[in-house]
Amino acid sequence: MVCKWLACIYGEARKERILIIDILGPIIFTLIFGYVALFCFVVTFKRYNEDDVDHLEILSLDMEIFALLSFVFSILLKVCRNLLPKYLYMYVFKLLTFMIGLLMLFIIYLAWAPL
Repeated sequence: MVCKWLACIYGEARKERILIIDILGPIIFTLIFGYVALFCFVVTFKRYNEDDVDHLEILSLDMEIFALLSFVFSILLKVCRNLLPKYLYMYVFKLLTFMIGLLMLFIIYLAWAPL
């Protein structure tokens, strides 16, 4: 009798712990991937001029993850600039960043879908 009671309590505590993890996991995914998606959309819809040196210096607050995102997108911009014609590289770059932002939103959706 006591064993069943203890097993019931342990099972209930384990369910509560799993529920907390099931709720905190998607929230953490939303915060991380939501920021990356927001950064992608800001880069996509920001106006770009040829003399714009600091095109990707938006939202970089000298924190590692922000600087890392700026670095990755600056490499992507340089690759697009070197491989594509001058009239086309910015459109391809903005299309790629938009698609990365949509991918991040889809990952957020997948994190919340089982709930």
